[in-house]
Amino acid sequence: MTTPELFTFIGVTITGATLLWQIVQFSLNKNTEAKSRQFEIYHRMIKELVEPPEKGATYIDKQCAVVFELRRFKRYRALTIRILDGLKQDWKDDPRIRPRLNDEIDLTLNYLRKG
Repeated sequence: MTTPELFTFIGVTITGATLLWQIVQFSLNKNTEAKSRQFEIYHRMIKELVEPPEKGATYIDKQCAVVFELRRFKRYRALTIRILDGLKQDWKDDPRIRPRLNDEIDLTLNYLRKG
């Protein structure tokens, strides 16, 4: 290999390595951002599930929707099962908890346990 060919090869190799590194960095950043967004959304949904609205209005439909949507968070599956099991226990004697919400919790727990 001649000197000019060697310099060309080195230049192409460095350019390729730089491009590859940028692609890896971009991918890692996107993955981190996605995990962060998922963390924020999951915790907001849990808050919406357990905290009643300030005006005391009925929010059973919102709770049912949140319980259903918790199925999408595969990364938090074990935690979601523990939280929903705990809420069922905590709410078992609460007259404000409607059978619809209990049913939705049961459906979601069954879904999550099947994996």
